[in-house]
Amino acid sequence: ERLGRVVSRQTVRASVQESGAGVSGARTVSVNYNTKFERADAHEAVTLVEREGRWQLARYTINSDALKP
Repeated sequence: ERLGRVVSRQTVRASVQESGAGVSGARTVSVNYNTKFERADAHEAVTLVEREGRWQLARYTINSDALKP
């Protein structure tokens, strides 16, 4: 609500990692975006993990000066 709707989103970095420790064959995808909202700019980070053949959201963060108290 404080940021408004997404106006544009640009991928800054994307990476795929295969985990050798713990769960064999586990894959993680991380994507970082610079996002322009109606009222402010922000940096978003999304991490997805593949579990039992399905992709699940593991982490989502958003940072913007407009979100600071």
